[in-house]
Amino acid sequence: MAVFRSGLLVLTTPLSSLTPRLVPILTSAAQLVNHTLYVHLQPGLSLEGPVQPESSPVQATFEVLDLITHLYAGADVHRHLDVRVLLSNIRAKSAFLPPQFSSVQNLARPPEVVLTDFQTLDGGQYNPVKQQLERYATSLYSCCPQLASVLLYPEYGSTELSVEPQDAPSSSTIKPASPVARSPKQPVRGYHRGAVGGTFDRLHNAHKVLLSVSCILAQERLVVGVADKDLLKSKLLPELLQPYEVRVEHLSEFLVDIKPSLTFDLIPLLDPYGPAGSDPSLEFLVVSEETYRGGMAVNRFRLENVTPEGDWQREWMGMGTAIMGGCWKYCGLRKRKRRLWVMGRGRGELAPECLMNWRRSPGRSVWGRIRGRLGVRVCPSSSHPSFPLCTSSPLPQDLEELALYQIQLLKDPKHMENEEDKVSSSSFRHQMLGNLLRPPYERPELPPNLYVIGLTGISGSGKSSVAHRLKGLGAYIIDSDHLGHRAYAPGGPAYQPVVEAFGPDILHKDGIINRKILGSRVFGNKKQLKILTDIMWPIIAKMAQEEMDLAVTEGKHVCVIDAAMLLEAGWQNMVHEVWTVIIPETEAVRRIVERDGLSEAAAQSRLQSQMSGQQLVDQSHVVLSTLWEPQVTQRLVEKAWNLLQKRIPKMPSGP
Repeated sequence: MAVFRSGLLVLTTPLSSLTPRLVPILTSAAQLVNHTLYVHLQPGLSLEGPVQPESSPVQATFEVLDLITHLYAGADVHRHLDVRVLLSNIRAKSAFLPPQFSSVQNLARPPEVVLTDFQTLDGGQYNPVKQQLERYATSLYSCCPQLASVLLYPEYGSTELSVEPQDAPSSSTIKPASPVARSPKQPVRGYHRGAVGGTFDRLHNAHKVLLSVSCILAQERLVVGVADKDLLKSKLLPELLQPYEVRVEHLSEFLVDIKPSLTFDLIPLLDPYGPAGSDPSLEFLVVSEETYRGGMAVNRFRLENVTPEGDWQREWMGMGTAIMGGCWKYCGLRKRKRRLWVMGRGRGELAPECLMNWRRSPGRSVWGRIRGRLGVRVCPSSSHPSFPLCTSSPLPQDLEELALYQIQLLKDPKHMENEEDKVSSSSFRHQMLGNLLRPPYERPELPPNLYVIGLTGISGSGKSSVAHRLKGLGAYIIDSDHLGHRAYAPGGPAYQPVVEAFGPDILHKDGIINRKILGSRVFGNKKQLKILTDIMWPIIAKMAQEEMDLAVTEGKHVCVIDAAMLLEAGWQNMVHEVWTVIIPETEAVRRIVERDGLSEAAAQSRLQSQMSGQQLVDQSHVVLSTLWEPQVTQRLVEKAWNLLQKRIPKMPSGP
């Protein structure tokens, strides 16, 4: 049967019977759709009969929230699928009635096929149920003109599972922060405005549960904080995190797809409290099991750090440091009139600079430009130059505690060693180690039967250890430090030019270049360093090319240039791939101190003089790490080597 890139799955089975059927239904759907699968929940819908079926509101109960969680948990087995449960027809209990859209909802990826679990024994091409299904789908969502339809029953009904799904969450996956017991049929309360936060790196199904519950609870506005800057430093393998802008783009598309009636504020989080710690309009906060204590800390912060007089101890929305007096720095005392973007509670609007009412309290400050899709306001990454803007809202009021909703973690029964046992972005980043991240360079000028890898990393990263392991797997290693020593030696190609450039006082009594004295001359002196590198780098590059020819004569098919300054020297121009070894800076400092006997300050100074791990990764094809035990490093190197063998051209046998 044909495979479609996008599809819409209409679930009609009553809730009480649907959960045990989710796994086989998703398995059947995953055989037909290979990219994006939208899910529309309409329990009890009948697609038989002459009357065109219509969508009706589904009461948001804890049973519905649990079902959504089970659905995303079951979908995690099919990681090629981007599953999105649509929430426009799911209504929380609230006196506030959100606007209803009578028009067709646009989807980011219009479905090419509509699927359903509706039970009918006639699966023929001209079954009236299929025609009703197509009309129902197109009345609600933007679909491709040539929409196909497939009835999954009875195929999914006969699907046999080899094992019971181990990652299925329990029946109490969503917990309001209240000791009062609740029943599955209990309606979920709706709120005007709320917040949720996270890193949201490589948006996965656990993120989608968190966001979906937040969207169901919010009826008007949802603030989504996206971790940035200092909050990322403690993350595992932070160099492999998606950029802030990419994470926000993926979030924006997902959120507008699942509930376009909401207004979303997507902002960078620079501290653990963010907007939840200071925005008086927020009513709830959705947290995970891991961050529940953080949610309680947010509530304590709200009660302890805002006084009736309105002294704000932190910037609104967590957009920077504490700002006592900081507003004056940006608004100024010159009383110049400026027109500034203001992030208000409703829409982004232009407003003149306002200095009134700020003498007692600097007020709220936020830098923002309004962009994104319908209903989404996006604050750019805090790494951009910032110009905080004053809002013209009144002085703040006393803050109340937020209602906390705790989401159970999704378990990952297939996690590997050194990976978390939950569905997490850190595990996904760990799985990226050794994989090809971008297409290799084409280097027709290199020897045709030799594939060249450039291996680099910050000082202390364990780059030499990786080179040694690659040598054991059959690679020819070119050590750039060794080439440098040869070039510096008397009679070497760099000896005379270096002595002429820096004078004879850099020599030992026996005529050998004193590299410590030479290093002291160039360290911290960019002009002198450039003179040295302009001499050395071309010479080492030429020597490396001679070594490549030697590798060919020895019958080697893979050559590795081990060079800490690979990218600074521009030597990526003579390799097919750049491989980078990363390590946390704190661990690198520890290793340098232990290995070289330097002080911590000297070790940090050395690292600051090099390209950062992030800069190296941004230009790399493969990333490795020596953070764990030696046997783990060995497995990672073997993984990278085996994948390399599959993608490099078949080399002719050597002489």
